[in-house]
Amino acid sequence: MVCAAFLFIAALVLTTGCIEEPAKNTTPAPGPAILVDYSRTGGIAGVEDHLVIFENGAGVYSGQRGRGAFFLNQTILDEINDEFYRVGFLSMNASYPAPSPGADYFTYTITYHNHTVNAEDTGVPPALQPVIQRLNEIIAERANNPVYS
Repeated sequence: MVCAAFLFIAALVLTTGCIEEPAKNTTPAPGPAILVDYSRTGGIAGVEDHLVIFENGAGVYSGQRGRGAFFLNQTILDEINDEFYRVGFLSMNASYPAPSPGADYFTYTITYHNHTVNAEDTGVPPALQPVIQRLNEIIAERANNPVYS
C-alpha cells in the first residue's frame, strides 16, 4: 500500500511539468507616449513644478501644490495640440535664455513630440507665453481637482 501511494505521488510529480504549456517569453506592451513634459523651476519661492501629459489623456503632476494624477478628455487634448501647433512650437529654437541674469527668474522646460524648448523669464518669446500659461493653468486646475493624490 505504501509502495503504491509512493508510485502514485511520484507519477504526479513527474507529469506535473508536462501538463502545462511552458510560459512564452513576451514583452509587455509599451505604455502610452508622452505628449507634453513640462517643468517650471525658480522664482522667489524656489518653485519646482513638473507636469507630464500622455497621448491617451492620462497625466501626473508634482510640485508646490502637491502631487496627483488626472485624466484629460479628448477635447482638452485637442486644445493642447492646437495651442502647440498655433505657436509653431516644433520650429522654435531649443533655448531662450534671459537677456540679463536675474536671481528670481523662472526657468521653463517644455518637451512636446520630442522637441524640447528651454526658456527663462524675460527671454520667453511672446509666441510661447500662451503655452506656458495653459500648462500652468492645467497644474492649478488639477491640483485642486485630482483624480487621486
